[in-house]
Amino acid sequence: MKRLFSWALRPCGLAVRCYGASGNLGGGSVKFLRLLAVAAVVGLLLSACGSSSKSGGNAAATTLPSGTPIVIGQLSDETGVAGATGAVTDARDTMNAWVKWTNAHGGISGHPVQVKTIDTKSDPAQANVAVKQLVEQDHVVALVGNSNQNLATFSAYLKAQKVPYIGGPIYSLDPITNPMVYSATTTVISNVWGEIYAADQKGIKTLASLLCSNSTVCQGARPLVISASKDLGIQVVFDGVADSTASSYTPQCLAMKQSGAEAVLPFVNNQLLANDCARQGYKPTYVTSNTAITLDQIKATPAFEGTVGPLPVFPWFQEYPATKAFFDGMKQYAPQYVAGGSKYNTENITTSDTWVSGEIFKKAVENAAVAAGTAVTTPDVIKGLSMFKDETLGGMSPPLTYGDGTTTSPQIKCFYLYSIKGGKNVMTGSQTELQTSCQP
Repeated sequence: MKRLFSWALRPCGLAVRCYGASGNLGGGSVKFLRLLAVAAVVGLLLSACGSSSKSGGNAAATTLPSGTPIVIGQLSDETGVAGATGAVTDARDTMNAWVKWTNAHGGISGHPVQVKTIDTKSDPAQANVAVKQLVEQDHVVALVGNSNQNLATFSAYLKAQKVPYIGGPIYSLDPITNPMVYSATTTVISNVWGEIYAADQKGIKTLASLLCSNSTVCQGARPLVISASKDLGIQVVFDGVADSTASSYTPQCLAMKQSGAEAVLPFVNNQLLANDCARQGYKPTYVTSNTAITLDQIKATPAFEGTVGPLPVFPWFQEYPATKAFFDGMKQYAPQYVAGGSKYNTENITTSDTWVSGEIFKKAVENAAVAAGTAVTTPDVIKGLSMFKDETLGGMSPPLTYGDGTTTSPQIKCFYLYSIKGGKNVMTGSQTELQTSCQP
C-alpha cells in the first residue's frame, strides 16, 4: 500500500513552504508567514514564500491575477518514517506546480492561489499542531492535496472547525464518515472491491489473500476482500497474514501454491514475495492497487508481468486528453516526476492525487462564483463542493459527488483498471479516453 505513514511537526519553528506563481522569494525552513491582510485592501498581490526544495522547472515568473488571494494549506509527509531514505516531497512539489500552473492561467476566477505546506515529519501529535496553526493562525480556507496517514487524529477538529480537507491517501473511512473530508479518489471500500474486480476481469477463479500482520489498517482489508470475492464469484482458497518486513515468504508461497490460487492479493513486501514464489515454481497473477509496484521493481522482477489492479485516480504514467494540463504543468514546473525525470521511477500516484485535489478545489471555488475582488471563505468552498454531482472534472477523475457540509459524502465507487505489460504500467481499455469501472 502506498504511504501508510504518520505525520510530524515541530511544536515551534515549523518547517513551512509557501508557493506562488513567481518562484522562490525566501529561504529554506522558515516560520509561518501570515498573509498580509492589507494586501487585499491595497491590491498588492504578493507571491508566496518559496521552497528550498528543487521542484524543477525554471519558467519565467508570470503576473498574478488581480483578484483577492486564496490561501490553502497542505500537510506533506516528507521526513521522519515516511522519508527514512530521503525526503519525500512529491505532494509538495506537485502542489507547487499546480499553484504555479493555475496562476499562470488566470488563477481561479481571477483569484491568485497561494499554498502553505508543512512537513509534519511522521508524527501524528505534531500533525495536530500543524493543522491548528494552518486553520487558526494562517486562516487557510481548505487543506488540499495532503499526503498523510493520520487524518483520524485531527478529523474531529476539522469537522468542528468546518474546514474542508480535500484529497489524500485513500486508506481511511473518514471520507464517508466526516462531512469535512472530501476524497479525490476511489474510496477505500470500492478500491478493495476493484482489486477483486480486476482479477475477475482476467478470468481468475481462485485467489490467495496475504495481508500484513504488522498493520491494523492492512488487516482491516480482510472483510472487504472476503465480501468482494463473494460478490464476484471468486473463491479465496488461501487467507493468510505475514509480516511486511519478513526476510522470506517461502512458507507462504508453498502454502499458496498448494492451495491452487491462480492469483495473489499481496499486502507485504511484494518484490521479495514474487521472487520467493518464483523460486518455488509458483508464478500466479499478482493483484495490486495504486501502481504499488515501482518501475524499478517491475524491471527487476519478471514475475510481475501480467499484474492487474485498480487505480483510484488518473494515471501518472500515461497521458490522455483529459489530463493534458497535468502533464504540461508537471513538465514545466516539476519535470523530475514525468518520464525521464530523476524521480519518475517511483510510485508517483501521489502526484496525480495532489493535482486532482487542486482541480477539485478550483472547481468548488468556481461553483461558488465568488467575484475576483471578494475574499473566498470556507463556507464558499463548502458550498461549491456541495454542487458536485457526478463531477468528472472534464474526464480526469471518477464521478465525484459530495455532501453539503452537514452530511457525509457518498462513496466514490468508480476506479480505473491497469496492468503491467511489457515491463511497464498500461491502462486497461481505451488508450484515447479514460474509462472507469464501478462497484454496484
